[in-house]
Amino acid sequence: MGDLFDVDFSNEQLLSRQNYSMSRHNSTLDSVQFPAGFVGGLAGGGTMVVVAGLFDRFVAPVVVIVGLLSNLVALFVFSERSMQRRSSSVYLAAISVAGIGFLACVMLSWTAHTSIDVYLLDGACKTLTYVTYVSSFLGVWYVVGFTVERFVAVHYPLRRLSLCTAVKARRTVIGLAAFACAAYGYGAWTSGVTELWPGGGRICAPLRRYAAALSAVHVVDTFLTLLLPFVIISLLNVRIVVTVFRQNRARQAIATHFPPPRPAVRRCSPVALGRGHERLPLHRYVRDHVGRRRSRYDQFRVTKLLLTVSLAFLALNLPRHATRAYALILSSDRHHRPSLTLLACEKLFNVVYYAHFAVNIVLYATLGGKKFRSALLRRYRAFCRCAAD
Repeated sequence: MGDLFDVDFSNEQLLSRQNYSMSRHNSTLDSVQFPAGFVGGLAGGGTMVVVAGLFDRFVAPVVVIVGLLSNLVALFVFSERSMQRRSSSVYLAAISVAGIGFLACVMLSWTAHTSIDVYLLDGACKTLTYVTYVSSFLGVWYVVGFTVERFVAVHYPLRRLSLCTAVKARRTVIGLAAFACAAYGYGAWTSGVTELWPGGGRICAPLRRYAAALSAVHVVDTFLTLLLPFVIISLLNVRIVVTVFRQNRARQAIATHFPPPRPAVRRCSPVALGRGHERLPLHRYVRDHVGRRRSRYDQFRVTKLLLTVSLAFLALNLPRHATRAYALILSSDRHHRPSLTLLACEKLFNVVYYAHFAVNIVLYATLGGKKFRSALLRRYRAFCRCAAD
């Protein structure tokens, strides 16, 4: 993402820029580089700056590109007709769309290091800032959506078939998208190409005349995209884990004290099984016992997958959000001078944040079971047939 020490800022300029860059998701702020004079200039900051710069230059591009390709593949699979019948697939496809939007904006921010910087076009600056805000919000709340749905499926299994449907999942996805598009409209008209200080160069950033209003908005935004969803996801995941553990113990206790009877199919003679009107005991056994076991296994597999996805989301998002929340608290004190270490941590945790877009496809392939891999194979074969034609 550019040379590590290729910008010659004064101390006052860099710190004022960092203090002004508390806007939560402006991708162009990720391209801020560390000047050579700052390495080791602040106590404890030298090593962190070098590590963050190396990650930013070499690791971040790989992570972002892999994450973008992974989300495209996941969307390709979850949009398959058989997968769209499952409510969980609707949420996972929506998460992939949000990830594609966010990572595309991050990749476009790298044009700041080329001769064509799209963020220096005022229209592109406003549009991409708006898309980044919306996709970031949706990426969080779609995870909340399927966590709530899985909580309902585990705690209220009798109502699962009526509440956890693909139709209602689509309505939830569309409703959240409509809310985000309306709520983050301010991101477009409060951003623009501006010069933060005399001689500092023009960048895409929040406009100074809206600084007071944006400070209050960012507090509300931090609550909606950090505190509230993280509390909901954490509490519901704990309840889901406890409930699944209790259900498994109850099933094991029942199986120990009341072993299942020998299936009726074993008492049927080969001759009886060959006659059409006497196949009924076998059909009833398959329908009542095998089908029920398969349904329980599928629900457990989906619960394990979504639980793992949400836990990975929490683990990889928490460092970045915690750093930004800390920076937001510090920014309320006008006399506070943010350290270079904080800026380095913010850039380093951005790379960790990008990684959660790349690991999802691994979780889908390993924990999603045969259905995900079969759907991927079907989509691949259909794509090859279309390409051949």
